[in-house]
Amino acid sequence: MTSFLLLNNSVIYTNGEFKKLKKFSSEELKKTYDFNLFLYEKNKEIEYCRFFFKEHKPDFNSFCPKELLNKWLFLSSHYEKILFCAKQSKINVDKVDILDLFQEDFLKQYCEIKIKIIDNIFEKFNKPKNYQHILGLEVLLKNIEKEELKFNPLNLSEYLHEQRTRKFLSDLKEHKIRRNISYDQFRTITGRLTTKKNSFPILTLDKYLRCVIKPKNDYFLELDFNAAEPRVLLSLTNQEQPKEDIHQFNAKKLNLTREEAKKDIFLWLYGGVVNKERKEAFEILFKTGELLKKYNGSVITTPFDREIKTDDFHRLNYLIQSTTSDMVLRQVIKLSKYLEGKRTKLFCIIHDALFFDVSSAEYDFKSCRDLIDLYSNNYFGFYPVVARIGKNLGNMEKV
Repeated sequence: MTSFLLLNNSVIYTNGEFKKLKKFSSEELKKTYDFNLFLYEKNKEIEYCRFFFKEHKPDFNSFCPKELLNKWLFLSSHYEKILFCAKQSKINVDKVDILDLFQEDFLKQYCEIKIKIIDNIFEKFNKPKNYQHILGLEVLLKNIEKEELKFNPLNLSEYLHEQRTRKFLSDLKEHKIRRNISYDQFRTITGRLTTKKNSFPILTLDKYLRCVIKPKNDYFLELDFNAAEPRVLLSLTNQEQPKEDIHQFNAKKLNLTREEAKKDIFLWLYGGVVNKERKEAFEILFKTGELLKKYNGSVITTPFDREIKTDDFHRLNYLIQSTTSDMVLRQVIKLSKYLEGKRTKLFCIIHDALFFDVSSAEYDFKSCRDLIDLYSNNYFGFYPVVARIGKNLGNMEKV
């Protein structure tokens, strides 16, 4: 297969030539490095070796032929500086003719070495077992990123006495906060999503500030598992899932209040300090001794084929956090495919909760049951789901 480079959304480099993508048959394109949604929509068979790496920033230079390394370091550094200057000058580098920014000879040298590096990666590495999941998730996240958020500042009127509210609304008005959500699936070792530096801060935004976000359709639907992490732990130790609220279930088993059980179990799962007696009770309840005999060593492979480097202290936390995240994200992909062709769309993901922008012409409050059922039935079986609806993202009422 011939490697190629997509230099922006209009120009590719392949077989020693620069070509306009619109005039080139994308069926001839077979493999490259970085994912691009524009390209994916033209040819879904292209392979992306970026997905061969778990690291947030793989050491791309280490795959350069040694005899070309010094030249490559010079070319790539110069290339990045020119792109940076163009962006600082408000040039849209995705739409401009890339040959207007670079001398053709320089750009050709850069492309030739980069393609050699890409070929090296494809030659030395096999696709990871979870490649299709990574690809499917990236497609989904890029589609979320395409959508510009809609706001109604009046929803925050009752909070205007707070300085941070006024600052937030001022930043929105002056476009200091980007109006798109840009997720990153590679920044954490466990695969949990984070947002990129220039993203709208959906994962860290105070809950009351979410009130400013309004749907493009008619209302938001939130689907959230009832305590996903403890339920995943029960699944991994082959225990029956309680049909009731799991925090109440655990509280009865441990002779604690619901809040005590919820707080301390999550604290224990995430590596926090709980007293010795409760720690031992949690280990017995969840049979973690047996589980950690199966998942031992410095590298563990989760049920979803994610390999994670770990140590004794982090092993249980990483296993549960990663398995829960991948289970949820597989559900996200499943529901998004189910909604293809509809106005109702996945809006965003906040930790283990999914938010949909719902068209009432397609789903009234009662007919959302099929979405709830689809989300409830996951890789491990049936988990109870809490559903909420609201006219903005901050005021969601349980249904």
